[in-house]
Amino acid sequence: MDRLYAFLDQAEISYDLKDRLYRLLSQKLDPVNMMHQLQALELEKDLVDCLLELMLS
Repeated sequence: MDRLYAFLDQAEISYDLKDRLYRLLSQKLDPVNMMHQLQALELEKDLVDCLLELMLS
């Protein structure tokens, strides 16, 4: 979660989106559910890819 926080802190996205993403990803969802939740937010593909890499590594 520290790496996720650091990544979101540096990301050039709104504070509200950072907060929403942190709350979502801190729920410890299974990987498939996490991917679906991120895709439902209609984020840029690069951002989703980075978030998934952080959470699955």
